[in-house]
Amino acid sequence: FFVLQSARSLDETNAYPQVGPLVLTEVHYHPVDDGTNANTRDEFVELLNNDAAPLSLSDPLFPTNRWRLDGAVRYTFPTGTLLAAQGRILVVGFDPLTNAALLGLFRTSLAVPTNAIVLGPWTGVLDNAGERITLLQPDPPNSNEVPYVVRETVTYAPTNPWPAQANGAGASLQRINAAAFGDDPINWYPATPTPGVASDVHADADGDGASDWEEWLGG
Repeated sequence: FFVLQSARSLDETNAYPQVGPLVLTEVHYHPVDDGTNANTRDEFVELLNNDAAPLSLSDPLFPTNRWRLDGAVRYTFPTGTLLAAQGRILVVGFDPLTNAALLGLFRTSLAVPTNAIVLGPWTGVLDNAGERITLLQPDPPNSNEVPYVVRETVTYAPTNPWPAQANGAGASLQRINAAAFGDDPINWYPATPTPGVASDVHADADGDGASDWEEWLGG
């Protein structure tokens, strides 16, 4: 992996990868199918501002240059988007501004909090066979273009070492540690979707005394 480093380390051991402030924290790429049809309505990507200060998703000096998602799905965040410290954003495949009915079904189906920010639509698809999601930040423009910096990439898959339970069995991929490197399956586990709120590795969905995280580790 060739990623941003947390510090310069020329002629030394590489520093840890730079993580944040904006990170991918949940990916619901294959919800339970709707009969014989794919349930694209409930697909989403969640992002977290893992910082103690608000984060503008536009370049302050060039506000039309904005953070965006690329890879499996492509989405450019609206100009002026300001994400509160520890705030979360959901990106979906439909337009929540023009399709209130679909937004209502999405919120009801996944128990999405009423105050959760839902944005869309993206273009592309979250491929059930695995795909790459990339988070890009605009760099200061030069005379030819607006360069973009890869801030984070997550390349998920429905097979080992990624958890198969997120592939149509009702779970989503949820990040364990928002401050740790994201493109590593060891930092993700499957659990009941929690769009708009923090994942809880101690949750016990089936009430048997073992957390979802412990059950996944135990196979």
